[in-house]
Amino acid sequence: MRSSKLLLLLVLIGSPCVTAQDMTVVWKLESVFTMPESATFDSSAQFIFVSNVNEYAKDGNGFISRVSIDGSDVEIRWLEGLDSPTGMAVYDGLLYFADFDSLVVADIASAQILNRYVAPDANPSLNDVAISPEGDVFVSGSASNSIYLLRQEQLQLWRHDDELLALANGLYVDGDLLLHGGRYWNVFDRHTGELVSDALRPMPSLEDIDGITRNICGSYLLSLIQDDR
Repeated sequence: MRSSKLLLLLVLIGSPCVTAQDMTVVWKLESVFTMPESATFDSSAQFIFVSNVNEYAKDGNGFISRVSIDGSDVEIRWLEGLDSPTGMAVYDGLLYFADFDSLVVADIASAQILNRYVAPDANPSLNDVAISPEGDVFVSGSASNSIYLLRQEQLQLWRHDDELLALANGLYVDGDLLLHGGRYWNVFDRHTGELVSDALRPMPSLEDIDGITRNICGSYLLSLIQDDR
């Protein structure tokens, strides 16, 4: 988590059906959240969840907000008592999110924390979460240059690389692949952890990648970190 501005960049793979120029603001919320870091959509409940870091520290001051799909209904402190929640993902009625040094699992229907899995490394700065269709949960560690996997009720080291995973951040599961963006963009086989040979830094201009998702056209939408300086 760094003090920064975010530049939204649309990275197109194949023929685009939507460009950045086609995007329009449908609605927006201003001066509502406290250091918002990430947002994820629950298609079943039709709510958007927003993580509020509220100063990056292990201090219990972080929280998650819940917003209706049209932005008209906002529950600012839907889930409280967190440290510094960042990346999130929804799976089977549960909200998984990175919270400083732990992966936290909350039940969406009851807004109750069910489990907290502490990372095996000290001060890993857990950042983003991605979940496969089978329910495999991956978590990035920006300070540890690592990706973790929730396995047998433990957050275990899945891949560590001080070069490839420098400032490990955005994660996205795409079929058999796990896409990663941090200082560099690279792609791994999510089953074996092996680097896909032709995917290492395919676009050198992409650095400090924060979030990754995909649109209906098959293009990737990335948010890039841009320092305030």
